[in-house]
Amino acid sequence: MRAAAARSHAVHPCPPFSLYLHETDDFRFFNYAIPDFPVSEVTSAELDALRAAFAAHGRTLRFEFLHEFAPRLGPSLSALGVPLEGENPLLMCTPGTFRPIDAPSGLHFLRLGPGSPQRNLVDHIETASRGFGDELGTVSPERVADLRRRLASGEGSFLVRAGDEPVAAGSYTVPIDGFTELVGIATLPAHRRRGIAAALTAVLAADAFARGVHTAFLTAADDNASRVYQRCGFYRIGTGLAYGE
Repeated sequence: MRAAAARSHAVHPCPPFSLYLHETDDFRFFNYAIPDFPVSEVTSAELDALRAAFAAHGRTLRFEFLHEFAPRLGPSLSALGVPLEGENPLLMCTPGTFRPIDAPSGLHFLRLGPGSPQRNLVDHIETASRGFGDELGTVSPERVADLRRRLASGEGSFLVRAGDEPVAAGSYTVPIDGFTELVGIATLPAHRRRGIAAALTAVLAADAFARGVHTAFLTAADDNASRVYQRCGFYRIGTGLAYGE
């Protein structure tokens, strides 16, 4: 996860953490600190230094890590008053556990590439943002250029349309040593509870496996969401935590 983040973020050491900051986007989910080793305690001075480092780049203090990797870090952050933002099931899938899913009728799954039409890239960015509750307004040229760059480097991204209307979007990170993370799987509110997210997850995983990936993983919003991903063969192996101010 650190290696994947380093490919798309600027890395700023702030021991015992590293900050992974998106260079053009201050959206909170794109900016976070990950522990460099299984940190068991954070001091007030270290927290102040981290807060200042985030602020120096126009970002807000936020952490992402796996509970099983640093089981004592969460309680330490809580003791310092940093709120728990998310407690997310961590799931994985392999070609051996994968199960294909029939998509609802009338949907078109478009695999994006660096040469895709501008409209499809803009729709992908807008759909992912709106699906996570972020009304970002006009999509900047920088965000489109960043998506083209990531697609050119091997990221897999799909846009789902119902007719001409975008309804869902999702991606998987550039594979590293056969591993990839499924990220940003989002369905617009008016189209939820139709099985679109499960079908998109299956499409993303199948595409990744076809390109040599042996392990796909993701973090779900909650247990209800994790059941959606389990339909295509994902199973729980741990817990991802997010703390932030």
